[in-house]
Amino acid sequence: MNRHLRAAVVRVVDGSGRRPLAVLLGALIVLAGLWSYAYTHFQLNADLLELLPRDSPGVKAFEHQLGRVGGGFSLVVVVESPDRAKNERFIDALDARVEKLAKARPDLISYVEAGTKDVHAFFEARKWLYADLPDLEKADARLDHEVAVRTGLVESFDEDDAPPAVQGSAGPKATKNKDLGLDEYEQRWKANTSKFDDFPSGYFATPDGTMMALRIVAGSHGLGDAAGDSLLARVRGIVDEVDPKAIDSRMQVGYAGDIANAVEEKDSLVSDAAWATGGAFLLIFLGIVVFFRSPWAPLVLALPAAIGVGAAYTFALARYGYVNTTGAFLGAIILGNGINYPIVLLHRYREFRARGMEPEVARREAVLNAFRAELVGASVAAIAYGSLVVTSFRGFIQFGVIGFVGMLLVWVSMIPCVPALLVID
Repeated sequence: MNRHLRAAVVRVVDGSGRRPLAVLLGALIVLAGLWSYAYTHFQLNADLLELLPRDSPGVKAFEHQLGRVGGGFSLVVVVESPDRAKNERFIDALDARVEKLAKARPDLISYVEAGTKDVHAFFEARKWLYADLPDLEKADARLDHEVAVRTGLVESFDEDDAPPAVQGSAGPKATKNKDLGLDEYEQRWKANTSKFDDFPSGYFATPDGTMMALRIVAGSHGLGDAAGDSLLARVRGIVDEVDPKAIDSRMQVGYAGDIANAVEEKDSLVSDAAWATGGAFLLIFLGIVVFFRSPWAPLVLALPAAIGVGAAYTFALARYGYVNTTGAFLGAIILGNGINYPIVLLHRYREFRARGMEPEVARREAVLNAFRAELVGASVAAIAYGSLVVTSFRGFIQFGVIGFVGMLLVWVSMIPCVPALLVID
């Protein structure tokens, strides 16, 4: 080892031994800062595009298409109560507020569908365009006949087709068809279209009206990103403003659709990652207690590993603004691999103490003895993770960056922290 580097390491180790409380206080402050930043800024991006190669022609074409037409991802608000009228009242109030938000934030909401009233109005204004050609031909012939009869151009022997009766006259001739004979065809067309109308009331509702829905189409181009979380949070706030319980105490509101499902899956993913990291820590803790036969040993080893994991996530969140699905589980991996370095250091220290060395000398010699091997080991592990940065898969790139930073900082934080903890031990 270079004598200048050796002298610097000795100064750090001896300084930690002389002022262990100051070193530990500084380490705890750094640890609290790292994890506070990671907790307050944590954002999981579960969008599948984050895991795909950015240079792939298929991905580029898909992203281009998303930019043109949007993702079409929806959020559905479902309301349920025994009273149809109150359900309609809630949907109308919610629709008015969400439409206002859509005008203010077109990037958040593309459009809102509260029912089929607009579709009904569109069809009603253009209903003759949807009639069968034979019916149109018959209706046209009937219309020509009715006009001719009523203008007196031809004589009708059908009582229903007779000209209008003179005012004040009585009898069957006073009754006539005022629709020029088109009511029959219009009713037939309405009957045919009603077969395909699942929501005749104009609302997205069950036949009994006890359950209704409002559909919101997001303006974002991704699924599982921060925009979906923001939209769901804003809609929940609007629902609270409408206050369904004030309309009917029995009213229940739920959320469905692409965005609600994506948020639920993200929460489940975060929970799984937390359980995986916590489970790994517990197993490591028990293994270290059994091996070293000391309840203090896991605390000696856990501090540098926790600093490394916190620094890795903090760096990723500061660099990218989020963590993808592959990076979410990397905490358990860094914890499992990174804790090897303080384990070796603690074991070296105990070996030197068993040989009769003084604690101060044993701490110094343990660090110097393991320094080169552990530096090489940490560097190799960091490079192995960092090599993923050269791939075209975005998910692997972030995985590699987090692993690279985490493994190196576990080793760096170990040099001052472990000697200070050994003094207290």
